[in-house]
Amino acid sequence: MNPILPFLAHNGIAVPTIGILDIGAMLTEDRKVYAPLLDANVARVVGFEPVIEECEKLNRELRGSSTTYLPYFVGDGPEQTFRLSNATMTSSLYEPNTELLGLFVFAVSGGMLAV
Repeated sequence: MNPILPFLAHNGIAVPTIGILDIGAMLTEDRKVYAPLLDANVARVVGFEPVIEECEKLNRELRGSSTTYLPYFVGDGPEQTFRLSNATMTSSLYEPNTELLGLFVFAVSGGMLAV
C-alpha cells in the first residue's frame, strides 16, 4: 500500500475518491500502476482500450466495482480511422511509421514478431 494512505488515515484526513482515466489501457504488466489505489478502495478507473481482445482481457482480469474498460479510442472530435497494427501496442489513429517500427522487435507468444 502507498505509505501516504496510512499517514492520512492516522491524521484523520479523509481521502477523496481518486478518478483515473486510463487511455490505451492495454495490460502490459501483471498489475496496473494504480492497483494499490484500487486495493485501498480510494480510486475509480475508467479505461479506454480500442483493441477488442485487449479490452475484454482487461474486463475479465481486472473486473471490479471500481473499474470499467470501454472498447473505444479517444480522439479530438472528428471521425477518424483506428489503425490496428500486428503488434497491438503500436496501434494508433496515426499512420504507422513503418521505417521507425522496423527498428523494433516485439515479443509475441511463440517467438518474436518484427514489425
